[in-house]
Amino acid sequence: QLKEHKLTQLFWECTVRCNQDCLHCGGDCRKLQEVSDMPLDTFCHVLDNIAAHQDPSGIIIGITGGEPLLRDDLEECGREITRRGFKWCLVTNGMLLTKERFERLCEAGMHSISISLDGFDFDHNWMHGCRESYDLTCEAIRLVNTVPSLACEVVTCVNSRNFDYLPELAGHLLSLGAERWRLYAAYPTGKAGQNPELQL
Repeated sequence: QLKEHKLTQLFWECTVRCNQDCLHCGGDCRKLQEVSDMPLDTFCHVLDNIAAHQDPSGIIIGITGGEPLLRDDLEECGREITRRGFKWCLVTNGMLLTKERFERLCEAGMHSISISLDGFDFDHNWMHGCRESYDLTCEAIRLVNTVPSLACEVVTCVNSRNFDYLPELAGHLLSLGAERWRLYAAYPTGKAGQNPELQL
């Protein structure tokens, strides 16, 4: 007997460009810009094919990268996904999420958002390869949690450097207004497979 597994989630790596150099990146994301972003029209063609065979209202599109906020047309991408009846969420490091950009993304139909925070300042910045990352990420978490109707989660890569202070990190996230926290261990592929400090 055949058991049907309907599609419920589809992740779109909309760019491999990134404004950080994360040690725990499991993909091929980079700061360099020699790889072009996938055109919106191409992805919309994929969505139209899916919608021809399955109700789009039961599917959520995860926009990821790289860093999706580097796309100037991200709001247009969101509107086109919404127009086709799909829900969509954003996976981001949060550094480029200004109040104005956040409001435009919400207007474009953003259903939920995930932001990476991987420890307190020194450890988070070490992991993300960026000295400004921690402060800007905390600001982004505080910002997104001002909208009760938006599902927001903070994502943390548990590793040998942050393991012992996870309870304190939980308290910090609560102080920023976060109500959802997802923990995961680094999968040893890409850059993440090259650093023993990321393994438990």
